[in-house]
Amino acid sequence: MKNFKILAMTLCCILAMGFAACSDDDDAVKTALKDPALSNVSESVSSLTFSWDKVDNATQYGYELVDEAGEMVATDVTKGTSVKFTGLKPATTYTLSVWAYAPLYGEMSTSKIATLTGTTAATEPLAAPRPEATVAAGVVTVTWEEVPHATSYVYSYPVLDKATAETNIVTGETSDTSVTIEGLDLTAHTFTVYATSTDEAYTDSPEATVSFTISHDELYTVTGKYTSAHLGQTFDVTMVAYDDNTYTLFAWYGVDYYNFDFSVNADGVIVPNSSYALNSLGDYIIPTGVSSMPEVYISSTNSSTFTGNKRQGEIHIYTCNYESGVDTFVWSPSRQELWRATGTYSSHINGKTYNETLIAYDDGSYTLEPWYGVDGYNLEFKIDNGQFVLTEYYGIYDAGYWVNTGLTGDDDYGFYIWAYDNYCRLEGNRLAGTLTLYTESMNGPWGEDVFTWGTSGRDLTIDDLVGEYNFVTKGQEYLTDYTNWYTFEYDGTYKVTKSADDPNSLVFDYFYWYDYPVTGKVDMEAKTITFQPQSMGYYLFASSDGPDVPVVATFDENLVITFTNWNCWYDFGADGYYYYFYDTSTVFSKI
Repeated sequence: MKNFKILAMTLCCILAMGFAACSDDDDAVKTALKDPALSNVSESVSSLTFSWDKVDNATQYGYELVDEAGEMVATDVTKGTSVKFTGLKPATTYTLSVWAYAPLYGEMSTSKIATLTGTTAATEPLAAPRPEATVAAGVVTVTWEEVPHATSYVYSYPVLDKATAETNIVTGETSDTSVTIEGLDLTAHTFTVYATSTDEAYTDSPEATVSFTISHDELYTVTGKYTSAHLGQTFDVTMVAYDDNTYTLFAWYGVDYYNFDFSVNADGVIVPNSSYALNSLGDYIIPTGVSSMPEVYISSTNSSTFTGNKRQGEIHIYTCNYESGVDTFVWSPSRQELWRATGTYSSHINGKTYNETLIAYDDGSYTLEPWYGVDGYNLEFKIDNGQFVLTEYYGIYDAGYWVNTGLTGDDDYGFYIWAYDNYCRLEGNRLAGTLTLYTESMNGPWGEDVFTWGTSGRDLTIDDLVGEYNFVTKGQEYLTDYTNWYTFEYDGTYKVTKSADDPNSLVFDYFYWYDYPVTGKVDMEAKTITFQPQSMGYYLFASSDGPDVPVVATFDENLVITFTNWNCWYDFGADGYYYYFYDTSTVFSKI
C-alpha cells in the first residue's frame, strides 16, 4: 500500500506540472481505460492466484489484497495479467482489487477498480495411526497400518534413567510403520505416535497411544527328557516359559546352576541369550558344567528350532563342536482337567460325612480331594475298561488296596479297598453321579463308602454350557500353496457366553485368531451347536467342506464341546473363495 501511495503522489505531481505548462487545449477530459475483467482464481491451502484479461493501452496494473477483516495483505504493481499470493491462511476468503494504468501523457486515464474474492482451500487432518505392541524377550515392536497421505510418523516413549532415577522422553521420526525398542525397564510403558505429511493440504493427525508391559513372569513349566548328541546321555530337565517369550532349560546337562536361556522368534527359531560369548565363527558358547564337555557350541548358521506349547513339544538344538549333532528336549502332555464336581462323601468306616470334590482328567484318571477331609491325602484312581484301579496306594493285600486317609485313630487312619469284581464303581457324569468304594477297616466289617454329587436325572440345559473352558486348537495352516502347510497347536481358556440376540445361541472365540467371536445355535436334544457361515474379521468361518456349509460342533454330558473340520475362507470375488486351514479341531472342556 505504501508503494501505491508513493506512486499515486508522484503521478499527481507530474500531472500538476504538466497542466501548468499546457495551453487551454490540453484541458480536454481524458477517457478512462476499460476496467480489468477479473476472470479466474485458483487456490491451494496457502495460496491464491488471480488472473484478468488484458486491458488495451494499459501500461501496468495496480492491485491490493485484503483479508476478511479488511486488513491489507499485499499491494504492488505488475505489467502482467496475473498475480499469485503465498503464505495465506487456509480456509480464508480474500478480496483482490485491480486497476489499469494508462500512459502518463496519453489520452487515456486510469481505469476504475475491479474486485474479485477467492478462498483458500481448507486443510484436512490426517487419520490417527492405530498402534499395536508386541513384546518378545524384552524387545518391543510397535506397528501400525500406513496412514493415507502421511509421509512420516513422529513418536515418543518414556525411558527410565537408572543412574538418576529420572524418566526421559525419547522422541523420533520414521517413514516406516514400525518401531523396535530395546532396553526398557520391567514396568508399564506408553508409546505415542502421530502422522505428519509434507503435503500442506494435510495437518498432523491426533496422537495415538498404546500401552504395554515389560515383564518376565513365569507362564508355564514343563518337565521332559534332554538328550545330548555328543555325550549320548539323557537328563531329566525342567523348562520354564516366561511371558516375554523367553525360556530357560534348568540344569540342561544335569548340572545345577548351568542353565540355557533363550528366546524363540516368529519362525520358531531358537535365539540364545545375547549375554553368551561367541567364538570366531559366530557360534554361541554355552557352559554345561559337565567335566568331560564343559561347554557346547550352538550353531549360528544351522537353525535350532522350537515346536510346541505347555502341553507337549520338542526342541532341536544344532551343536557344532566335538562331534556335530542335534541335541533334543522333548516333553509330553501332562494330564488336563476336564471337569470337577462337589458333593458329599459318606464313610462306612467312621460314620462321618465330608464335603469333597471329584476331579476328572483327560487321561481317564480321577482325584477325590481332600479325601476324608485331610489336605494332601487324595484318592487317585482310574476306571480301566469298567474296572476300578487305584493309581496311588500304600500296598496291595489279598487282592485289595491298602490306603491311608491321613486321619488318626484305631480304625479310620487306614483300611482296605476291595477293587475287583466291580465292587468299586463310578456311575454318572459331571452333572450328577455316584462313586462307590467297598471298604473294610482293621476291626470292622466290609461296607460301602459312597460319594454323590449333583441331582440325578436332571436334564442338561444351555445354562450348563455357559462358563469358563479350557480349549485346545490344532490343525494345519496354509503357507505358500496347497502343498505347503504349517502344523499348529495351542491352548488357553475362554468364557463361553450366551448370545445377546438369542438365548438359545452361544458365543465362542479362539479358533485361531483372537477377538473374532462366532455364534452358534444350540440343539439340546441332538447335543449340537450349529454355526452358520459368518464373518470372522476379514474371513468367513465355515466348514472345510465349503464356504456355504455350516460348522456343527457336538457336546456331551461332561460338557466337552468338540469342533472338527472348521475353516476360514477369504472371498476373492469372481475368483471364488480361498481356504486357509486343513485338518482342524478345537475342543472346549468346561472347567
